[in-house]
Amino acid sequence: GAISTMIRNREDLNSIKRWWVAALNATQDLENIVSTACVPVFAIDLEGRVVEWNDNLRKLTGMPFDTVRGRPLADLVTPECRPAVEAGVQHAMQISRAAAAKA
Repeated sequence: GAISTMIRNREDLNSIKRWWVAALNATQDLENIVSTACVPVFAIDLEGRVVEWNDNLRKLTGMPFDTVRGRPLADLVTPECRPAVEAGVQHAMQISRAAAAKA
């Protein structure tokens, strides 16, 4: 009983460790893709807030990442474009949530 529980707990901890390492690697991969891309690239979280913004976007918009980090993407566009951006963000969030629910 106690030994099998200890083994199971160790296996659970190893699984968690593998998951954590994979998540860190995926984060680092995303950061590398964003920072080295030859085109403007951004990423948003599930609430539509900016979490990545590469140097090409800084050059294009004049806004460095520190000024846009955590802001809603829709707040960074002209009022005329805002409804389309908000709709696009909502659509992307629905797809992300549906994919997460299936995982």
